[in-house]
Amino acid sequence: MLRSQLCREATFTPWLEGEHYFYMSDEGDVLGSAQLVARWNLKPNLALEPRIAGGWAAQDVLQEDVGSGLTDVETSVRLRYQVLPAADVYVSVRP
Repeated sequence: MLRSQLCREATFTPWLEGEHYFYMSDEGDVLGSAQLVARWNLKPNLALEPRIAGGWAAQDVLQEDVGSGLTDVETSVRLRYQVLPAADVYVSVRP
């Protein structure tokens, strides 16, 4: 199955960002995912990042065993340490 992808990123506040992805398959299946990520700086190079993400499908996709509507929800928390301006190290916890 081939897919095309479209992404929309948004910054709502200095500490809250969001992303929404739309996927369309070569068979016309429309799916998507979205996430919200908050960032709270604990120290100059250390931040706590709680995250919530969800997936959805516009219709049943039998090949992927996915029904229409909300397909999954995931939460996690990251502790991110900035080593260099272009390099971060993080630990993530998912319940």
